[in-house]
Amino acid sequence: MWAASSLGLFAAGDKLYLVKITDVDNTDEYEIKTPEELKALQDEIKAQAKVFPKAVEAARKEWKNDPRTSKTAFPASAVGPRQVMVVGTPFISSDQASKKLDSMQTRESKRDAARIRKAAEWEDKQKKNKRSQEDIDRDKARMKEREVFEKQAIELVRRMVDEALVSTPPAAQAGQPGETNPPANTNR
Repeated sequence: MWAASSLGLFAAGDKLYLVKITDVDNTDEYEIKTPEELKALQDEIKAQAKVFPKAVEAARKEWKNDPRTSKTAFPASAVGPRQVMVVGTPFISSDQASKKLDSMQTRESKRDAARIRKAAEWEDKQKKNKRSQEDIDRDKARMKEREVFEKQAIELVRRMVDEALVSTPPAAQAGQPGETNPPANTNR
């Protein structure tokens, strides 16, 4: 028997997984995946994780060689490898999975609202501490500049990961036989 869902058609009795996907910019997204979709996503992320350290190193070099960014440190803390995590146990019905997805998204939106509220509280606290508006504006400008640099670093790392995936043979990405490792030195 087949049932319709937001995922399209899936066989009754098939499992659905709620997954949390952490992107390069350390933001989280929740999605419902079938076992096949989950496996494909895990394979994709595994391949990206293999090339991630090299991509970050290439991004650092490009960052250092770019005259617009060379005078600032590469914001390494702003980037991280993509990750996928299954949340809870598999679901048998799409209704259960959708309810859990909605609750996770609601939780994330509450966290985002709390971050915004804390930023507003910080500004109020700065005003109460008798800091001049000029100092507050300077701090805001520094934070804005930092956000711009972080976004540039994130895009640079994403591009480097994509380039590394294109230049890496598929067998090496999957960690299968045929990897391009140098042969061991057998001359003694």
